[in-house]
This record gives sequence, C-alpha cells and structure tokens, in this order.
Amino acid sequence: MDPPALPETAWVVYITQQVKPGEQDLTSRMKEISASFKKLYSYEREPLEATAKANRAINEEKYKAWVETHSPERIYLANQARRRLARKTDKNVRTIRDERLPKSAGGAYNAFIKSRFASGGSTGGSLVDTVKALGQEWNALSDAEKRSYEDQVAEQTAKYAADIEDIRAKAKVLQAEAKIEAEKKAAEARAKTNAKAAEVRARAKADAESK
Repeated sequence: MDPPALPETAWVVYITQQVKPGEQDLTSRMKEISASFKKLYSYEREPLEATAKANRAINEEKYKAWVETHSPERIYLANQARRRLARKTDKNVRTIRDERLPKSAGGAYNAFIKSRFASGGSTGGSLVDTVKALGQEWNALSDAEKRSYEDQVAEQTAKYAADIEDIRAKAKVLQAEAKIEAEKKAAEARAKTNAKAAEVRARAKADAESK
C-alpha cells in the first residue's frame, strides 16, 4: 500500500476546502463545486496552485522516505506482485518507484541524447525541435564516435545484469524466510487445534467413564 498523499492539483485542493467532513449527497455538491471552480479568477486559483505545488513536493519527500523504510529486494518483490495482479485483473496497477533498483540501459542513441542534455547541448528551442536536431547530429556521427556510446551501453548493461541478479538473489532469500515463517505459524496453529481437540476428547472420555 502506498503512503497517503496530499491533494496534488488545484482542483482537488479546492474540493477538500469546499467539502465538509461527513458531508452527504456529494453528487449534487460536486456539480456546485465544479461550477464555482470554473468561475474562479486567476488570482483566486493562484493560492490553490501554490498549495498543490507544495503538496507535490511534500508527497515526493514522504514517498521517498516510505520507500526507503523497505529494502530494495522487498520493493522488487512487491512490484512483481503488483505486475502479477495487473496481468490477472487486466487493470493498470502502479508499481513502486525506487531509485535504488537497477535500471536497464537504453540504446546507444539514448545514451547520446542523455549526454547532450546533461552537457547543456540542446538547441534551446522546443522539445520537438531539440530532439529533431539531436537526431540529425547523431546521424552525422562517425561509426567510431557512435561506438563510444555503444561501449557505454555495454558497460551499463553488464552492471545492470550483475545488480539485478544480486537483487533477485536477496529476494529469493526473503521468500524462503517468509515461507519458513508461514510454515512455522501453520504448524503452531495445527498444534493448538490438535491440543484443543485432544482436550475435548479427554473430557468426553472422562465424562463417559464417570457415568
């Protein structure tokens, strides 16, 4: 379960301000709230936007702190479970964002794009124009120049493979420990049930013998 989040849009902030705790018949109220929200002046929306922006920053900080209360291998297992649930229910299920988990390397072109943006080598125009210009720049590179990015990707891919294997190994240990703990609890439950059953039989036998 993800941690509770504060409202992250001006609209949701406005709703929380307008709806009173325990208020009933929200269907009709939402129509009123929506109508009044649309009539707000820009200066009235500004504090709502500011609150939403501040909430997003707080939510991100809390989310990161919550994620880090769990080990990366536990997050890995939780995400696996969420993906299985998504496939089973055919619904979108959000996975947990964890920067500690290994990320697969993209292709050489992606490595080039990232390096150009990191070095401030964008055109300064729109994103579409920038990507188009960088695409032309990539096509103009020699094979030797492209090979340096391919080497970077190969190195990153090898690191990813090693890191994800380490995560999977640790996750298997957690699964084994959880299985042992579950079996232990099941055995304890069976022992208690058997003990109670034996006690009932003993009492029944004693009652029968006393008659």
